[in-house]
Amino acid sequence: MVALQALALPDAPAWDGLRAALGQAGGGLGGDAEPRADGPGPHDRLRRLRAHLRADPERPRAVLTALERLPRPREAPDAPRLLQALVRACAGPTSIYLNFFGPPGSIPTLAYHQALELTAGDLARAVGGRIVFVGSSERFRQEQRDGIHTVYSAPGRPDLSGVEIAATALDNLLHNEVLRPLDPLAYGALLCGWGLLLGFVGLRLAPPAAVAAVGLLVAGYLGLAVARFSAFQWWPLTVPVLVQAPLALVLGLAWRYVEVSRERGKIRAAFGLYLPDPVVDQIARSMETVRQDGEQVYGVCLITDAERYTTLSESVDPTMLGRFMNRFYETIFEPVRAHGGIISDVVGDSMMAVWTSAAPSPPLRDRACRSALEVLRAVDRFNRGQSELHLPVRIGLHAGAFMVGHIGAIDHFEYRAVGDVVNTASRIEALNKQLGTRALASRKVLEGLEGYPVRALGRFLLAGKSVPIEICELLEAEAWPGVDFQLLERLFAQGRETLEQRRWEEAAALFAQCLQIHGADGPSAFYLETCRRFREEGPGEGWDGTLRLDAK
Repeated sequence: MVALQALALPDAPAWDGLRAALGQAGGGLGGDAEPRADGPGPHDRLRRLRAHLRADPERPRAVLTALERLPRPREAPDAPRLLQALVRACAGPTSIYLNFFGPPGSIPTLAYHQALELTAGDLARAVGGRIVFVGSSERFRQEQRDGIHTVYSAPGRPDLSGVEIAATALDNLLHNEVLRPLDPLAYGALLCGWGLLLGFVGLRLAPPAAVAAVGLLVAGYLGLAVARFSAFQWWPLTVPVLVQAPLALVLGLAWRYVEVSRERGKIRAAFGLYLPDPVVDQIARSMETVRQDGEQVYGVCLITDAERYTTLSESVDPTMLGRFMNRFYETIFEPVRAHGGIISDVVGDSMMAVWTSAAPSPPLRDRACRSALEVLRAVDRFNRGQSELHLPVRIGLHAGAFMVGHIGAIDHFEYRAVGDVVNTASRIEALNKQLGTRALASRKVLEGLEGYPVRALGRFLLAGKSVPIEICELLEAEAWPGVDFQLLERLFAQGRETLEQRRWEEAAALFAQCLQIHGADGPSAFYLETCRRFREEGPGEGWDGTLRLDAK
């Protein structure tokens, strides 16, 4: 500032020019404050001039305009420009931001020893018409005596010297090229607008597109900031680029993750009504699992079928039938779910459930059997609670290896179990109708299990099968009130043994005794009819005790 004052006000004519401009702008400093050659010292004069200019916000502009109209003396053509620089400096902010030319040595420097070696004429040509600052500017010493840390400071490179900074400051003031940061209002508006733009992009676009869009926006912002910097306007970089941009991406990604998780949860809940939870999890991870081959497992297949459903569907309104069947399925689903079963398929009045594991497992078969008995009890309670509509249920169980997976093609797939075990379980369920039973299971299911009332019913060659299978009846203890089940089972076993020996009359008598003990015993009635048929028609050549069933 002292150097600027010395340049702008070197003599009385310069003072006169400044006084004239002050007068045109609304009066001089007045009194002792008026600048005079013999007035107060330079520092005090600048302080008073600054106070005078800042007293009225419009005064600096008026003074600058007045200085523009001042005549330019031939001997000092730059005087008005220098006075304008002084007025701007006095009326401006307390602190300004330097617009550096570059690293140390950017401003032409003449070393002392070089100046001493020059002749007077050469020295005049070297510094003539220039402002010269004298000071320490040793760029190659490790311990620089006068160095300021700046943006150009780096390891192994000297800091910018104080004399070079002073020359930079004077040049900035003379040419009005100081860096001007945005005022607080513009700064706040820029940050808010930029943040809203980034937030909109981060929330509206998918993550890859959002990252690319934010990158382009940041590049555009940096380019605009560089352009404005060239025009001496300093736009913020740290907050918009290093804080707001990453924050917008993180918040956008977090919000999209929450949204996707919420939507995925809704979809998963919807799919969970149709598919087992593990399968829904697999599909959620990758849709490719749908088109992959199924998985071969060991397990138990349970199939149910409701009696008299066809008659019921003909006599009941479809809407009422739909509500009734929903309650019915809720009744039989619950025991299956409670014992770890997977509802694999539901068609009309039938349900298929499976229990799977990697290898044969007695606990797995035990859970399936418990589930079957609980389904029977639950259906009994359900039917007792209905005034008119009743649906007794029949159950068939078989165990073995089968495949579970997505079965279908093109755009339609269903998750289900496939294999001979499923077909056999269906045939066993259908056998209930002929035997008059409620729950039948193959010997494979019951082998090694204890604690269940079970009656062996014999070997059957089911419809469409080539290998006979041993069938057992899974009984409910409470379904035999007042019945001597042990006696009934002993007589029934003797009747089967006698039948296999082709002693039709004796076998028929034993089965008749079973019906006297329990008149509604379906298997005894079936075998009694079989004895009558074999007595009349014969069992066929080479009969080994296996009963052949042609009807499904």
